[in-house]
Amino acid sequence: MIKRLYAILINRGVYSIVKPNIMLIGELASRSQMSKDTIRFYEKCGLLVGAQKRENNYKDYSPEAVERLSLIQSLKLLGFTLHESKDFVI
Repeated sequence: MIKRLYAILINRGVYSIVKPNIMLIGELASRSQMSKDTIRFYEKCGLLVGAQKRENNYKDYSPEAVERLSLIQSLKLLGFTLHESKDFVI
């Protein structure tokens, strides 16, 4: 019964109440001050990994994702390319 309730909460997007450290891309974008498109691009490039995909294809991001995006942004400001940043991030 509890597993079923948990599954319903996950599918309805109430997951963040159950696990407060987990966030969706909108909250990650807000916390990192980056656009959703930029975050998706970094995922595609392999700079941001580890997002857990739900049954409804939403992705859950951990607080470490904010730190990783901050590091990527700092490396960009220092003049590193995204390809060069991979060595620092991964």
